[in-house]
Amino acid sequence: MRLPVALLAGLVVAGASARLLVDTQGSSNLNRPVCRWLLCGQDPMGKRALQTLGQGEAPRPREALELFQTVLSRDLASPYRWCDLGEALADSGQVGQARLCFRRALDLGPQIPPICMRAANFHLLMQEPAEMLRCTSRVLRLAPGYDPLIFSYYTLMSIPVAQILTHGIPDDRRAAQSYFRHLLQSASVDDMELMWSWIRTRSFADDNLAGEYLTALLRNRSYKMAAQTWALHLASRRGNYLHSDRLWNGDFEFPLTGSPLDWKISPMDGVEVERDTLQPYSGKYSLRIGFLGTANLAYSHTAQMVWVTPGTCRFTAQVRTAGITTDQGIQFRILDAEAPARLDLTTAQLQGTHPWMRLERTFQVPAQTHLLAVQVLRRPSLKLDNKITGTAWIDAVSLTPSP
Repeated sequence: MRLPVALLAGLVVAGASARLLVDTQGSSNLNRPVCRWLLCGQDPMGKRALQTLGQGEAPRPREALELFQTVLSRDLASPYRWCDLGEALADSGQVGQARLCFRRALDLGPQIPPICMRAANFHLLMQEPAEMLRCTSRVLRLAPGYDPLIFSYYTLMSIPVAQILTHGIPDDRRAAQSYFRHLLQSASVDDMELMWSWIRTRSFADDNLAGEYLTALLRNRSYKMAAQTWALHLASRRGNYLHSDRLWNGDFEFPLTGSPLDWKISPMDGVEVERDTLQPYSGKYSLRIGFLGTANLAYSHTAQMVWVTPGTCRFTAQVRTAGITTDQGIQFRILDAEAPARLDLTTAQLQGTHPWMRLERTFQVPAQTHLLAVQVLRRPSLKLDNKITGTAWIDAVSLTPSP
């Protein structure tokens, strides 16, 4: 509700009321935001008011309040001046009058981030989370630089994520993603799930953010939730993922997303890897891995994490080779990503030149295994002529649990 200017201006001229100050030992000792320099850096009387509040000399709150009132009386349209008086009143214990000053400041400068933050700071110290959230939500929409400070406020006040999503995050893609990334650092899985749902309903999610979320879920060992979240996010790209296949993008038809549940290709000297359209086994693409003959490589730099449940699984992949040298060729390794001692196996390997051939392996997933790593593997050769050259193409990779 907007308050009449005349009523608010009365705070300035009503000397008797303004001079009824509490003992400074009972003061809230409000930390003044850095933005106060916008007033006092240019106004000698404002500088003096700050000094009398204890910045540079012993505090004299009564005199400081009079000075702030005088400064405001010269410019009643300045939201900065209203904030200064509001902070001085709060310091003196006159919280009700301080609140009126901050309301007026927000009326005058609703889109000015320092004004909104000074009001938020007041409500933070008054332990008024709802009012603080309304102020910080405005700032998040206007000024990304305040994100860390605002999110620290939310943590300091232990505000539930549900309340923050209702009042403290604007309907804004950038701000929402920023707060979600903040939550991913230390929030509970339940809070992350709540915020992810909020983001998805507003179409603020993208592959990068999904990948960061999945990484946090995997770090918390929420493997099933991670896989189900990824499947929902994929939407039309999902295909058979989590239906008949536990491995996604096994035909490489989609560009790599960076998700931990997609293929991860780590760079390595002596190897070139890219999606390729030359004679795929199916669809338009396969994955081409070219060895440049510079080293005796131990290669496992193309891999995907896969959520599994105990039981029988069948792994299959189509591989084509051209001039793969040495006695160590291309194969797949499947291992328990947490404890390889529980499960670690490989397929047959291919060397030389071959048309498309199926590599496969059927195996049992132990009861304790929940996350597999599927790797393209080349082991180092023990021969003298060991620098690998040649090219391999991979397509139609799948991991199918038995019914």
